[in-house]
Amino acid sequence: TDGKQNGLVTASVSLKGVQRSLSRAVRGTHAVAGIVSENGEILLSTGNLQFSKPVMDGSASPLATLTASDGSKWHYAVTPLERRELFVLYAEPSSIIMAPTIRQLQVSLLLPLVAMLFASLAIWFGTDRWVVRWLRQLGDLAGQFAAGKFGGDEESFRKAPQEVATLSDDLHAMARSIEARDAELIRALEVKT
Repeated sequence: TDGKQNGLVTASVSLKGVQRSLSRAVRGTHAVAGIVSENGEILLSTGNLQFSKPVMDGSASPLATLTASDGSKWHYAVTPLERRELFVLYAEPSSIIMAPTIRQLQVSLLLPLVAMLFASLAIWFGTDRWVVRWLRQLGDLAGQFAAGKFGGDEESFRKAPQEVATLSDDLHAMARSIEARDAELIRALEVKT
């Protein structure tokens, strides 16, 4: 009150306390937090890795990277803490940041391939069951008729698609005509002899 200095007020911050506070902030993650000087020197950090100097002049891109002492790449961000002399750094491994994107890309490529595989299997099964099977049986029937055996089972084609059933009916009608003609020719030959 009389203009004379009567004492001194000081404040201090324990670096151990700051480090504990930063460690609590990133606990349970793979992230590293730290305090960085204006020239990019990392003064303290929560991890055991040593990092290359981050860019501190404001020209760092949002995807700026640091290289750790083990060679891994880390994405980082810095924000001023005190009059642009101290900065808080937050970094995460690039592999962890990119993992959801890579998984999403894998899933977005894998799902259509699986869908195409199932669609192909369904088409193959349907085509085989409702078309190819009947065509195979028609081929067998035609081969049997070509060998002179005209006693095919007409009823087996009743459940076939309409076009296949019609063709089967036509083949059987042709077989009956050939059988009838053969019978007439044999009778005529017997009469002559």
